[in-house]
Amino acid sequence: SANNIEVVVRVRPFNQREKDLKTYNCIEMKSEDEENQQCWITDPQAKQPAEPSKFRFDYCFDTHDPSSATYVDQRKVFMSVGLDILAKAWSGYHACLFAYGQTGSGKTYSIMGY
Repeated sequence: SANNIEVVVRVRPFNQREKDLKTYNCIEMKSEDEENQQCWITDPQAKQPAEPSKFRFDYCFDTHDPSSATYVDQRKVFMSVGLDILAKAWSGYHACLFAYGQTGSGKTYSIMGY
């Protein structure tokens, strides 16, 4: 990649507690092509269907449901993001992968894949 900073968002699978609570997935990944990747967020408590909030990122990965047409596995995430970071590090450049989120939000899952 030619960019110094890339912003990536990934939706992790529900954990067992979320499955038991029958949690609603309010995030949907939309990607028309490599340049137009969006994350759509809907309000699950809205009284009537509302237009989702739309956010654009360098990469949007849906790892929530393997049966989904937009599902991306750990290999695809690594090939899209991790490989470039490793290549830069091995070439002697500073490289950093920063995972941000609240406790239990999937940071370790995003980095390690489990």
